[in-house]
Amino acid sequence: MDGEISVGMGELEVTDDKEAVLATFVGSCVALCLYDPQAKVGGMAHIMLPDSSKDASGRGNAAKYADEALENTIGAMAEKGAQAGRLVAKIAGGAKIFAHEGSEDMFAIGTRNAESLRKLLQKRGIRIAGEDVGQTYGRWVRFNISSGQVKVGKRGREEKVL
Repeated sequence: MDGEISVGMGELEVTDDKEAVLATFVGSCVALCLYDPQAKVGGMAHIMLPDSSKDASGRGNAAKYADEALENTIGAMAEKGAQAGRLVAKIAGGAKIFAHEGSEDMFAIGTRNAESLRKLLQKRGIRIAGEDVGQTYGRWVRFNISSGQVKVGKRGREEKVL
């Protein structure tokens, strides 16, 4: 496998290919990048919603909900030799896309996605090594597996390295 791997909404990708770059674009969704620096295994999940408990239809996509995305990504990474105790996280997205969204608004999905993911990572003991969340714009996220570096690009703004 060589090159960029696109991660769609509600999807996750895990790889140990040192040449791979996992990539996605997020607005109110959150990109979770997990990395085991020793095994050089990385995973990216494109999280759409904070919690699967309210989904009456049963299981959705592997990364649709923050809780399922985290567990599914950790599990897939373990199959490639990653160890949960070595994982570090970087997160990006969680934007307020609609002008009427306030911090207390039940529809402030971006804020809720980021907060939910932070709590889940803390509960699992996974350190957040970098983040670029909130604001009112979408972001490109590119995760380089060989270095563990995550680059976040925003239209009309300078690229940021997490």
